[in-house]
Amino acid sequence: MNIDAITQSVPDAYALERLPEAVAIEHHWLPFCCDQVGQKIHIATQRVPTKTLQRLATEVVNSNSASCTHWTVQWCCINKLSSLTTVIRLAYADSYCLNELTQRFCQSTEGQDIQLDDEHWPMARWLDAMLNDAVHSRASDIHLLLDDDCVVIDYRVDGALQHRAQLPATFWRLLVARIKILAELDVAEHRRPQDGAFERTIRARQQPVRVALMPHASSEKLTLRLLMSPSSLPGLSEIFRLPHQCQQVLNFLRMRQGLIVVAGATGSGKTTTLYGCLLEWRSLGMNVISLEDPIEIKLPGVCQSAVNTQVGYEFADGLRAALRHDPDGLLVGEIRDEKTCALALRAAVTGHPVLASVHAQDAAGVFHRLRSLGASAMDLQETISLIIVQRLARTLCVCGGADGVCHRCMGSGYFGRVAIVELFRPAASYDNEQHTPVSYKQNLITNYTQTLAELMTMQVIDQAEHDRVLQSVGGTDAKISCSSG
Repeated sequence: MNIDAITQSVPDAYALERLPEAVAIEHHWLPFCCDQVGQKIHIATQRVPTKTLQRLATEVVNSNSASCTHWTVQWCCINKLSSLTTVIRLAYADSYCLNELTQRFCQSTEGQDIQLDDEHWPMARWLDAMLNDAVHSRASDIHLLLDDDCVVIDYRVDGALQHRAQLPATFWRLLVARIKILAELDVAEHRRPQDGAFERTIRARQQPVRVALMPHASSEKLTLRLLMSPSSLPGLSEIFRLPHQCQQVLNFLRMRQGLIVVAGATGSGKTTTLYGCLLEWRSLGMNVISLEDPIEIKLPGVCQSAVNTQVGYEFADGLRAALRHDPDGLLVGEIRDEKTCALALRAAVTGHPVLASVHAQDAAGVFHRLRSLGASAMDLQETISLIIVQRLARTLCVCGGADGVCHRCMGSGYFGRVAIVELFRPAASYDNEQHTPVSYKQNLITNYTQTLAELMTMQVIDQAEHDRVLQSVGGTDAKISCSSG
């Protein structure tokens, strides 16, 4: 293969993610293409490696994939080792130290004019570098706050907040202004909260970024949410790591009517689970309509409608309109008022499978919440087919938390998260006003304790995460007692 063919194209971000930079540089391997259909990763090298190194590459590639699918490596030989080394470093350049880039940025901006809309302005380039670094670090959120004498930059990675870098306080005004320009917000407004969004090209693909600002004592608090692209959304087999749980959810999704409720605390992965279910519906050739506030990820082949309270367009209005469009499946982003609750239940018993989220800590909390919105016990019994309640636990890195810095998990010992779920199906004999502890236990398909125990056995999570999640739900017996009302 001619190396020019590689240098003239951008290496596939998926390929780069599956082979750590340290391994690529050590062995002079450049992952440049991922065949998602054939489950192959193409790696350029000077000569075909030995069988031992080929096994190493295959093991590393598969250890960096969350799915159960086995990936194979296709080797492509080139004859310019020095050029290949340069290309490898350029391909992984996004991972270079943000602190070093920050120092260069501070030096390069001295005495320069402010040009908020200039893509080549140093602040614009530094912001892109920070977004690149955040994506490489697998951050879900970037938190920026003006402290006494500096701008503090923190990332949230696998649910944990990590300090990443800081800027001199003198750059705060420029940074906020640049982000407001990108998100089309009012640069002069500092007294009210503002929300917006923008997209940047990061690692050869469009990265959606949601922006939230709110006033605080010193200036404004700024949070950037890095949203997933449709191609990076995990499938249900990746969300529900236990095969029997995944199969249970798939069985309910293929029913032609009924309400499936996804519940959990904020940040528990409800939206990811809902999108995974939508993609499963779409793969079955269904006409799917979703109502969201806001639309977080644009899904191909799905009609997504964003509610807009400012113009009087609520979930109930969208649901009423969606029923006129011959849907095979409906998603209601959140059931939060009586009208939406009544319409969702009505749709679910008239031949429409409906997905919805509810803010509740457990299955009994879902019933209490919907009852507070005017639903009768009998309506809930006849309508709800499945309740998925979930938490998230950090999964172990392949390094096992060994001493030394792992380039994959950056020394944390964790890489990614997995859903810890309870699956609950209402009893067919439900006829009383509230669930009792006995009926609650009987109707659990699987509970947190079982899920945690199985994932521990599979060495997906460790004891610390097991205990943390179990403590957050108060233990199974305590939770059932509280749920009994």
